[in-house]
Amino acid sequence: MKIGDWVFDDIEYDVDADVLYMSIGAPRKAVGEQTPEGHIVHFDEKTEEFCGVTIIGVQRILTESGGVTVTVPAPPQALPKQALDRVLAC
Repeated sequence: MKIGDWVFDDIEYDVDADVLYMSIGAPRKAVGEQTPEGHIVHFDEKTEEFCGVTIIGVQRILTESGGVTVTVPAPPQALPKQALDRVLAC
């Protein structure tokens, strides 16, 4: 499954709890942060890289709104050297 530029290749759904677990690579020890929608995004405990998402109540959300919105970190963006040179020259 893909969200934005992120590809989640390890996906599990807990039917009884209505929780969807999505991981980039194998699940690993991570630190979680809540998204504006109430989901949890996970960052690798050692490298701090984004590594997964947990969506709580996914079937309920789908039933109520027809879709699920997830705020995930954007891939890093490079700052153009020319723009930095202009700022640093001031």
